[in-house]
Amino acid sequence: MADLVNEFSWSNSKYSAYEYCARAFWNKHYGSWGGWDSRGSKEAQQLYLLKNLKNRRTWPGTVLHDEARLVLQDIMHGREIDADKAIERAKLRMRQQFAFSVAGAYRASPKKTLGLVEHELKEVVAKKEWTEVAQKVERAIRNLFDCDAFSRALSAGCAAWRGIESKAEFMLDGIRIWIEPDFAFSNIDGYVEVVDWKTGKPNEDDARQIVGYAAFAEKVWKESPWDIQARLVYLSGEEPIEVEVPISSAAIRQWETDTRGKIDEIAKLLVGADIGRNLARKQDFPMTEHISKCAGCEYRVVCGRQA
Repeated sequence: MADLVNEFSWSNSKYSAYEYCARAFWNKHYGSWGGWDSRGSKEAQQLYLLKNLKNRRTWPGTVLHDEARLVLQDIMHGREIDADKAIERAKLRMRQQFAFSVAGAYRASPKKTLGLVEHELKEVVAKKEWTEVAQKVERAIRNLFDCDAFSRALSAGCAAWRGIESKAEFMLDGIRIWIEPDFAFSNIDGYVEVVDWKTGKPNEDDARQIVGYAAFAEKVWKESPWDIQARLVYLSGEEPIEVEVPISSAAIRQWETDTRGKIDEIAKLLVGADIGRNLARKQDFPMTEHISKCAGCEYRVVCGRQA
């Protein structure tokens, strides 16, 4: 088997990580490379383990997205499912994941077994905080069943569903762009509706992300921008909030222009600014000056910023 190549590519989450902290970006996408192999350096192995961990703030999103995918698959296959059953299944999965994390099972297979930063770094977390994580997931799943986007998808019928949590790619000026839309379907009004489930609070980055999904729909599915609707559905509040992001040819072209600028911004930091070789030196990706950001970062122990 040929050796894996660390190809230069772009995704919205990748750039968000870079904006948050250039060193954390390097740790995740360069320092950890080869860390899955016991022959890799100790630093790469440690960074690879850390990059695959979740924490009590990101874990609810992972559980929700997994459960949303399972619910939609249940419906497609004619299996009976409702909010209570979905919540019970998600909670059972969380209990199992939590127990495996406490036991450190993720260390043997960081990519396949969920682990939590809090357990790896031996943080003391009040039981109340873990309870709130479970409550957030329960609330989000109930809101999933109650939201308008879910109702529209049911009205359209499974035959109109285009994709469920499927990782996809397309090219922009020879650069691979990775996306992972949560759900897409052709609604009864004749539009292709792209939906992104969210457990956080509304922000501009979410809107940029879903315009990227529309760019994929235009390029790969050959859909006209005028026939695409993009909706962000926030599920962690007391009731679901749906935000429609306007899609047009101009919006997609602006997304492409912005993305080219972001790609160039990172490419300039590579050795020789050569994206073909895609080599990066740690010293060229400095740690954030905002120490407060480090408190929730999985890499703070390797950066010497562990409290």
